[in-house]
Amino acid sequence: MIISPSDNGVRKYLVAKDDASLLYIATLGCIEMNPWHSKVETEDNPDWCIIDIDPAENTFNQVIEAAKVTKDILESIGVKSLSKRAGQQAYMFTFRLEQNIHTSNQKNLPG
Repeated sequence: MIISPSDNGVRKYLVAKDDASLLYIATLGCIEMNPWHSKVETEDNPDWCIIDIDPAENTFNQVIEAAKVTKDILESIGVKSLSKRAGQQAYMFTFRLEQNIHTSNQKNLPG
């Protein structure tokens, strides 16, 4: 169980601690398995970042354009990422947060 810092509520998460438990959970087929983005020891400090570009009200061409811009920005600051199609019309970028991003490049990020 984890105590949420935002409302002090108790959260229960299913954690498979061995291969048999993981196989059992996967066999159920009714539990969505999303990867945790940090180690248990450092749960407040994620190791991975995911940028998920969903179309919402936009066209698929706009999603593709946003994916290209995202890739260009990540490459311009030296971040190696993996991209993939997610669902019918979405793109997802995944990258490690432990990469060395030069401080001189951080000022070039939008926002």
